[in-house]
Amino acid sequence: MTLQDYHLTLHDVANHQPAYLETIFSLANGHFGVRANDPITGNPIAGTLINGFYETAPITYGEAGVGYAKAHQTILNLPDFRHINVATTTGHSFTSSERTKVDLDLATGELTEHYTLQTRQGETIAMSVQSVIGQTQTAFWAVNYGFLAGNYAGWPSRQ
Repeated sequence: MTLQDYHLTLHDVANHQPAYLETIFSLANGHFGVRANDPITGNPIAGTLINGFYETAPITYGEAGVGYAKAHQTILNLPDFRHINVATTTGHSFTSSERTKVDLDLATGELTEHYTLQTRQGETIAMSVQSVIGQTQTAFWAVNYGFLAGNYAGWPSRQ
């Protein structure tokens, strides 16, 4: 078995729908989890999930029954750790993004993603996102964002 066998990429999954990819490439450690949602556009269920952190409310039934649950629990979705706002020096926001590459290293737990971002004016940049969640340090999550100019001329292009 090679180290490459421990990598999960976009080429390894048949479904490239955002909700599917967010689930497949999510990071979690049993204490909390972060979905691999698009950091620019997000989605309504994007966020950070904490294990055992629930909202409860009583359940009202038309009639009582033995074994019926007394309350329901809904896991709370806390603010999204991954969300980031990116704008040009002239204030144009990068509002659309396309995920172009993903690599989840199953040996280290590091998730590396690449996106192409675009403003409404057609300016583009490349964004890389590297993130990891602690497996022995259960309250640890880290993210690193990197940017390279596409056709955006606001900063020099570097390789």
